[in-house]
Amino acid sequence: MEVLFLLLCALLAALIYFLPAFIAFCRAHTFRWVIFVLNIFAFFAPLWIALLAWSVWPKDDFFN
Repeated sequence: MEVLFLLLCALLAALIYFLPAFIAFCRAHTFRWVIFVLNIFAFFAPLWIALLAWSVWPKDDFFN
């Protein structure tokens, strides 16, 4: 039972950690692969928060 609980907690943590990448792929973001690769290496909070903001940023207004 404890093993199952730990696996579920690990799965939930992974889903939260990769939230920016999931959002970027669901929205077909132009830089979804860049966001995904950076998300893999986002071991500290400021980069993760920046990736989350970038993944929900309007696609058309990026360079304007």
